[in-house]
Amino acid sequence: MNKPQPPVAPRNPKRIEQLGRVRVDDYAWLKDDNWQQVLRDPKALRTDVRDHLEAENAYTKAMLAATEALQAQMFAEMKGRIKEDDSSVPAPDGPWDYYVRYDLGAQHPIHARRPRGEADGEQVLLDEEALAKDKPFFQVGAARHSPDHALYAWAADEQGSEYYTIRVKDLASGAELGGPIESAYGDLAFSPDSRWLFWIWRDENARPAKVFRRPARGGDDTLVYEEPDDGMFLGVGVTSDDSHIAIHVGNQETTETWLIPAADPTAAPTVAEPRQVGVKYSLDHWTDRWVIHTNADGAVDFKLAVSEAAPPRRAGATGSATSPAATSPASRPSPATWSAPSGSTRWTAWWSRRVTALSTRSASTRRPTRSTSRAATSTTPRSPASSTSRRPRPGRPTTTTWPPNCGPCARPRRSPPVTTRPAMSPAGSTPRRLTGSRCRSRS
Repeated sequence: MNKPQPPVAPRNPKRIEQLGRVRVDDYAWLKDDNWQQVLRDPKALRTDVRDHLEAENAYTKAMLAATEALQAQMFAEMKGRIKEDDSSVPAPDGPWDYYVRYDLGAQHPIHARRPRGEADGEQVLLDEEALAKDKPFFQVGAARHSPDHALYAWAADEQGSEYYTIRVKDLASGAELGGPIESAYGDLAFSPDSRWLFWIWRDENARPAKVFRRPARGGDDTLVYEEPDDGMFLGVGVTSDDSHIAIHVGNQETTETWLIPAADPTAAPTVAEPRQVGVKYSLDHWTDRWVIHTNADGAVDFKLAVSEAAPPRRAGATGSATSPAATSPASRPSPATWSAPSGSTRWTAWWSRRVTALSTRSASTRRPTRSTSRAATSTTPRSPASSTSRRPRPGRPTTTTWPPNCGPCARPRRSPPVTTRPAMSPAGSTPRRLTGSRCRSRS
């Protein structure tokens, strides 16, 4: 039997000058100049590029043909160690318990609910396995029920490009409401009054660039926030006590949060603390105070603080009380030019006046941990009353870990980060994903 021969990509030298240096790339032709369109429609890939990639795949398959039986055996062994008909712990919210579960042999979960505390009466909210049928790729990003339990929204990517389509379903009738939202990021949030849906738009370079708001049951989109820095990513969510809608902006070293009061979801967002390079913070609101997780002032492994201010800005910081978020980037003032609003007597210091020390350990013996602006651990903090009475020991810096969004009340989440399960099918399939439920103050 003849050994398969690998395909040989032709050399087509291309001279590239960048940053004062010149390099020659013999294989630059493998990058389709129309890559933005290819992301949206893989069929638009240039023919010569597609032919070479298919030849590479055929060569790989031929070379590994003798191992197919072993591959099947290994896959069966791994699959045998996974509970296939798995399900999440039900998360109570109002009159319902929300959960996800897997049917035996399914690659994608079923999102469902049942009357709170009951074992029967299941209602299927979203059947990912049915939607994924006959599709080469299918992945659900965010999936949320509205706070009034009447609607269900989800974001789905059907081609692996991470351009998601968002749909909203009426749970009473099962009908989809309004038109689908295209070119979306895989994140969304209902306003606490269930009237509005906040979503993120991806530009032609696949960058999450704008936050829009539309009526939850369908209607026109309104620009809420536009991020001018193409190095930043966006996220949107709701605080644990449903008091604010939060727009998260950040990269690997700098973060910023914009807030919209839940009492007025159509209001312009207000910045909590203007971004500073190298300073990361995330925050959540519970009852009468903000809980802030930050690395400001050189905090090793971050630190935790509380504030009763609105917004919870650092002591001495400047910022606009109303946001220019919906204006064009060119007309938006820089943080250095924003003036401090009046009535700042209620603004307590973030991390100096009311710092709550939850743990202490020497910086020399504590290994730094990787963290992102939205990362969380499962540590539940002390209550504000007990934690404020605990003092850090002299000479030992305060170091803390950030509790989950629902940490202050230790209630179940309504929409935690999605978790990817081990693949339940051979390479090339879509991984299974789990979603859960996020904290709500009312039961």
